[in-house]
Amino acid sequence: MKKSINLIIAIATAYGVSAQCPDVIEGTPKSSDVTTAYTKCSLRGGDSNNPIEAAKYIDRAIKHEKSKLKSKTWVYRGDIYYLMASAENNTCGQALTIAKESYLKAKEVDTKGLKEDEIIFGLNAVSTLAYNSGLNAYNDKAYDKASKNFELSATTLADAGKKDSLYMYSLFNAALSFESAGNLDKALEMYEGCAETGYEAKQCYYRIIGAYQNADSLEASLTYIKKGKEMFPEESEFLIQETNYYLRAKEFEKAEENLKMAIEKDPKNAMLHFVLGTAMDQLGNNSGAVEAYKQAIAIDTGYLDAYHNLGASYVNNSVFLKEKINEFIIKFNQAEIENLEKESEEARRGP
Repeated sequence: MKKSINLIIAIATAYGVSAQCPDVIEGTPKSSDVTTAYTKCSLRGGDSNNPIEAAKYIDRAIKHEKSKLKSKTWVYRGDIYYLMASAENNTCGQALTIAKESYLKAKEVDTKGLKEDEIIFGLNAVSTLAYNSGLNAYNDKAYDKASKNFELSATTLADAGKKDSLYMYSLFNAALSFESAGNLDKALEMYEGCAETGYEAKQCYYRIIGAYQNADSLEASLTYIKKGKEMFPEESEFLIQETNYYLRAKEFEKAEENLKMAIEKDPKNAMLHFVLGTAMDQLGNNSGAVEAYKQAIAIDTGYLDAYHNLGASYVNNSVFLKEKINEFIIKFNQAEIENLEKESEEARRGP
């Protein structure tokens, strides 16, 4: 990834039990189902814990008229599904999402705040495990899986009201993963969210601009170029990006104006002088183009494209003067013909 981030260790250790999504247990829901679930998976660790069996009872408990209104029921369910998700051979793909939803439901029904600390701990555990799973998937080039895990990490923290550094890392990495997976819409959504936090904002804008340009959505890219230019006025890159847009759109006067501003910021940039010369050529300003190419060559004596364009400018100017000669021939103005022939030869030779 672009940004090197240290692996964040999951809060709970993964147990060596195999996990699969539980079948729905039949029978009438009982208030004791919560206790039964806890005895089958007390979260103390060890092979005796069985989150699959515990999930069957806790999933029935949330249908009980009274149990479903208790925060501890939902906290237990979150803990059980988190343990299932962290199992080494977990096969329940929705386990971590179910854990998140359970903790959030516990937060909703915990009107007295009795389980607040446990809920916060659980949501942090979910976001951390999702983040680490995203890193592993990204390193394996499983970008679709990585993007979903990073997004889960970010949304879990947002729902918990905790937009910390892990939240920002998750958004940025989700954006990179969605982009790598070819999901441009989601990538842009994540980049925009990340830019709003201020984390890697410049990089986010660069990625958004590049993504839109790759999709041939140049007008959309210009919107973010202007945003980036406004937010980071000291960065010449956004000015150059805007200039590139104007060059593609053949708005050479705007391109020339931008290039002159860019050169003020970076006067020793030979490429900027060269591109200014090409813009001036397009506007018919031959003398201005010649001076720009000369500046590029003065900065970089090996700039072959600048030499080529400078020579072409001399030739073009010579051709222009020859055409004027032909006009005067028609008018039989010999004195003007001789003057223009002299200028033409001087133009061809260069300084």
